[in-house]
Amino acid sequence: LAGGGRRRNPMKRNGLPGVLAAAAILLLAGEGWAKRAMTPLDAREISGAEKEAKGDYEGAIADFTALIQDQPLDWRLRRRVIHLQLKLSRGVPALAQADEYLKHRPQAPEAHGERGDILYLAGRADESAAAYRKALELAAGNAGPETKAWAARLWILESRKGNREKATADLRASLDGIAADTFELKIAQYFAGWWEEVGMR
Repeated sequence: LAGGGRRRNPMKRNGLPGVLAAAAILLLAGEGWAKRAMTPLDAREISGAEKEAKGDYEGAIADFTALIQDQPLDWRLRRRVIHLQLKLSRGVPALAQADEYLKHRPQAPEAHGERGDILYLAGRADESAAAYRKALELAAGNAGPETKAWAARLWILESRKGNREKATADLRASLDGIAADTFELKIAQYFAGWWEEVGMR
């Protein structure tokens, strides 16, 4: 510092007023967070949820889609619409929802993973595998349940090509490089088979 002076702590320099100012900032920030947390659900979301519970998927889709027009970056709403479209066996509009979200957030692993699921159901294996690979690439370092599910589903697709060894290597790499004979990998492979037989019907 110029003149050999010592750096002064602004909190000490300002004394009590500085402490009070800092406290006021924290309080206001807390109030802002509380207001956001207490924001009531949009009436369209409530209506959509009620219709979905009653089995009125068409009505629920209409309500959620209208809400998405105002909140295009809300992945939670888009995913809800995607799953409703799939319940009605409508892969094209479901895929359109994921693609539209990716126009806004192209690096969102969750949307690429969802694309993988939709394309899998449509029998578009190569495109599905590519979507899962992209999701895993973007989710690198996050070994959460969703990431492991994408890896396991990719294992299914690769195994069907007859290259089980490569599929297992890829799955192992996606699960933090664990050894091929570890319990976790065997569980992931078991889950992959179960998902194919039960989860995606």
